[in-house]
Amino acid sequence: MRRITAAVVAAVMMWLCTGRAFPAKAKGTAKCVVKGTALTISDDISVDFYVDTQSTNGVQSFELQGPEGSVTVSASSLKQITQGSRSGLYKLSYTLPAGQADELITLKAVGENGACELYRPDGSTRYDGDTASSSIRGYIKKVKADSSAGKELKELADALEAYADSSEYQYGAKERFESAKINYRLHLSNDTPTESVKLNDTDGSGTKYTFAYQGHTFTAEFTVNPGDKKENWRIYDSYLIRSRADMVMICSELIKLHGVHGRDMVSWRTADDMADEWQIHNTAYDYLPDGNKREHAKDVDFDPDDQGKSFRDFVKESLNGE
Repeated sequence: MRRITAAVVAAVMMWLCTGRAFPAKAKGTAKCVVKGTALTISDDISVDFYVDTQSTNGVQSFELQGPEGSVTVSASSLKQITQGSRSGLYKLSYTLPAGQADELITLKAVGENGACELYRPDGSTRYDGDTASSSIRGYIKKVKADSSAGKELKELADALEAYADSSEYQYGAKERFESAKINYRLHLSNDTPTESVKLNDTDGSGTKYTFAYQGHTFTAEFTVNPGDKKENWRIYDSYLIRSRADMVMICSELIKLHGVHGRDMVSWRTADDMADEWQIHNTAYDYLPDGNKREHAKDVDFDPDDQGKSFRDFVKESLNGE
């Protein structure tokens, strides 16, 4: 299990969508239905509980318990989800790192007279001890066992599991997880190409730029060799980007700012041939063992000499130490 060196911040994130607030307490037996659990995967990972309050009477607060202790959330502070398949529900989340994948997160509802009755999604089967529970590991297993889960979701679950089980300094596990997150986001958007990215000149020199893509900030650097005058664009952590359509779009934005000559130093490289090279870099990153060569493959660089080269050409050069 990956060693956790930093303090884990356990926090409950309230879903701040616009909509009706949690209904006021009514007379009767305090009860609540948990309609499902899931994970939210962004910069952090949270274990999520989705609560149906339509049949709730007398719930005053919720208590989540995890590795950093318990957190209490007032029911009156929650806002109802108003869009999507979970419209009408309330979301309670407990944040923790991947390395604590086996830690169980529990949820209880509390009313005026103590613990409320807590029911499973069918609304009639009561949780033992009126306590719902979930974990990162449990959700991973659920996805892997679900025959209806899509390829991208299963790849994300596999990558998260490998990351959770890796040692703190094991190379590649986190990178694979970050790549899987981006792939899954693209899948959710039906792989619709991103319309454009905005390149921000970080220091006004016209050489170092950043751009935002799928929730990540990437760095691109333009240089010119003072000897042979050959141009070069380098995108750091380019292995995280897998959509060819978006590769072409990003390369188009790069060469609008600074073109790169072709191998003959007369013609110019195109966004399409640059995307070809980018895909070769990604393939090399996926299959090379850990080491300097794989480290090099994670950043794509476009210069005149590499125009039109095949994967075989790059492998041959690598074997020859070029």
